[in-house]
Amino acid sequence: MPLQRPQALPQIPSIDEIVPIAHRQITQNRKTIDAIIQGTDPSTACFDNKILPIANMENIQSGEQCVIQALRFAAPDKATQDAAEKAEKMWQDYEAEVDRRTDRYALVKAVKLKGEKLDSESEKYLNRLLLRFTQCGHGLLDGPGIQHWLNTDRKIKELCTEINRSIREFDGKISFTNEELNGLPPNELDLWPVGPDGKRQLSVNGHDFFVVEKYAHNPNTRKRMGVANSPRLHENAPLFKQVILLRDENARLLGFRSHAETRLPYRISNSIEWIESLLYKLKDSMLPYSRSNLKLLEETRVNYLATNAAVQTGEALESKIHSWDVIYYWRMIEEKAAVDHVRIAEYFPLRHTVSIMLELFSTYLKLHFSPIPKDEILGSIWSEDIEAWSVWDEKKTDGENFVGYLYADLLERPNKYKGNQCVNIQPVTRRSGHSFPCQVSQPPLASLQLGHGIHDLLARTKYKKFHGYRVCLEFGEAIGTMLDELKAMSCHYTRISPQYMEAWKEANPESPLPPKSIPDELLENLLKRRRFSRLSNYLYQIADSLFDLAVHNPATHEDLINLNEAKLYTDLLEQVKLWRLPEPSYLHASFGHLLAGYDAGYYAYVCANVFAEELFQKNFAEDHRSPEAWNKFRRGILEYGGSRDELEVLEEFLGRSPTPDALLQILGLFVVP
Repeated sequence: MPLQRPQALPQIPSIDEIVPIAHRQITQNRKTIDAIIQGTDPSTACFDNKILPIANMENIQSGEQCVIQALRFAAPDKATQDAAEKAEKMWQDYEAEVDRRTDRYALVKAVKLKGEKLDSESEKYLNRLLLRFTQCGHGLLDGPGIQHWLNTDRKIKELCTEINRSIREFDGKISFTNEELNGLPPNELDLWPVGPDGKRQLSVNGHDFFVVEKYAHNPNTRKRMGVANSPRLHENAPLFKQVILLRDENARLLGFRSHAETRLPYRISNSIEWIESLLYKLKDSMLPYSRSNLKLLEETRVNYLATNAAVQTGEALESKIHSWDVIYYWRMIEEKAAVDHVRIAEYFPLRHTVSIMLELFSTYLKLHFSPIPKDEILGSIWSEDIEAWSVWDEKKTDGENFVGYLYADLLERPNKYKGNQCVNIQPVTRRSGHSFPCQVSQPPLASLQLGHGIHDLLARTKYKKFHGYRVCLEFGEAIGTMLDELKAMSCHYTRISPQYMEAWKEANPESPLPPKSIPDELLENLLKRRRFSRLSNYLYQIADSLFDLAVHNPATHEDLINLNEAKLYTDLLEQVKLWRLPEPSYLHASFGHLLAGYDAGYYAYVCANVFAEELFQKNFAEDHRSPEAWNKFRRGILEYGGSRDELEVLEEFLGRSPTPDALLQILGLFVVP
């Protein structure tokens, strides 16, 4: 008998409903605030009658609002995305209207000064309200000063929206002949039909970029792709400059040293100095690896050209590595180490990997994921590709075992956000619904986003503001990273469906079917190289994090005016990777994270690995299958969401303050004092 779901599936609004929904919600919210202000009696003002009604209104409205925000990234047509963007702009304008209200600020401050004894989540909610008003200038600036700050803040948001839209819609192309693409796997070539001019048209970024850089034998092909990729979205560079200057201006207007300092109350880290110390400690520990890695790349290139390609390509036998050589020769190094990513990928088809991850979460966290038939989710999905599950808590028998819904939007399509993310589509008072839009070619990132979704589903909070992964960035990414450590069980794609098996047999008529599960030697070689790939990723993250801090924590505003962001980004990457991007390069202009909530917070990804390793070593190192360990993790970490001080929760769980030592030791690196 199918489980009876107590909550309806989220409804997806039509394009004509999106803006009216935003208008209705804003009107309701404004009326609620007006009624609270007009009925104010200072002698009776308290959290329950002056603050809680707004929190409840946010909870009620969050479902429709979150669905519309999801459509902005995942709707299959641009018109719907534009409508969602317009609704988002309406909400932003209304938030600025509320931020401007001195009567609302006075009321929030009065409730705070009353000193009521509140539960920790309500206390945090009140403090966040007051912090927002303070960071808009209330209590620090006069009326015109507050209005100036808000106008600048609105301009920043408009610029961020414009830049992110251009990133989402970018579709730069480059053409190559079959000869120029020699070396690419046939299944990749089939993605790009030959045009009337005899050439194949590829995108200059994303999947197409990496395939060409990894497999194209002709160095000029790789160079053309690299040179085309480096300056993409150069038109965003002056807009990015405006954003960081306006952020710095607003921060200094309030008396802060920098924009980064204004973000500290929303982070676990308590000082910019602590963040910089962590990044430089990790950088110094990892640089010897980077040097040995560069030497290995140089040797591989020289040996290869001397014996295989120098005459054919005319490429110089010098040892210098160019940016367009790195991925190509790194592939050779991995092949020599018998790491065959093509064969390995065949054992981790995306949908199967997600299915196995759900089985593991089901076992460890005592959850049941029940697939929802396609005919039952019509009207509740924005694309036919979406899969959905209802989620149930197997530990509860009191009739309250429904947890929520999980959506998976896994495949690429035009207009879809070109990245991987988890979005909430129904937080708090009704059980949660979550979607994790991902790219088809990146199962590891799919599992990371699934980890965020599980965090969100299991959170038990009173307020939308703190639900699930709405926590300090470092903490949320740490939990997603820790859950990502679960390793998916393999299954060769030919066993997923008879059609796949027949297609493989047709393409390989003389060969026996591959084993159903990944051979031990493939897996062992992959795990041996995993340390090196992790180190390489961390170095990229450290360079990006140092850039983020540099543009959001300048010594003076004049320094920021004179800063060359493009050169800084290229220099920082060269410092950690020891090779230089082709110039001109404007990769910083497509750094979407800094325009979507991770400003002065990109270091969270580095910090997340530190915290994740601490959590794993503390709770799972002895037995990662232990039911007691998983129950402790669920109760002591996941269920809190952002309802408590995150550093307090982390230290309580670990029994001490976190350090990077566990991460450095697991990577086999010297621990720098």
